[in-house]
Amino acid sequence: MEHTVGLSNKQAQKLLVPGDVIILEEGDKIPADSALLESLHLEMNEASLTGESMPVEKSVHEEEKKHIFLGTIVARGRAKALITSTGMQTRFGQIADPPRTGKNIFADRIFILAFFGPLMLQPLLIYIPLLSGIFKITHVSLVQLALISALSAMLLVSSEIRKAVFLGRKALV
Repeated sequence: MEHTVGLSNKQAQKLLVPGDVIILEEGDKIPADSALLESLHLEMNEASLTGESMPVEKSVHEEEKKHIFLGTIVARGRAKALITSTGMQTRFGQIADPPRTGKNIFADRIFILAFFGPLMLQPLLIYIPLLSGIFKITHVSLVQLALISALSAMLLVSSEIRKAVFLGRKALV
């Protein structure tokens, strides 16, 4: 199926699937990751993906210059391209939803420990006065003070970890 991408055909972009062919002209926004089939003096503005403000030359004849990506804009030229991936399988999609790595899993485990750790210590603050009466423990107030200090520190650390995880995820989008 062949589509011409442009402002008048914006609804058709939602229907594109890998294997579709699109025709691109200057000013068109790329609707999905694609491989060039034909191109004529094609330059792409990839600032939305790479941050590079200068247009990048693309060509059918060189493998590393053959791919165009979702969200980039045709700065100059014309092209015909084959859709290779859409949605979360595109380069943009991988940035928005990065694959799970050991680092991410470790951060999630630290977050869980820091979040639930203080909750597990709270019952101790309630039971220590009860236990002190049963076992005749002296210096209960020092033990309680130590536990309250530890609990406060864990709450502070857990809130900082939650902020770091939240900001880290927002930065990826």
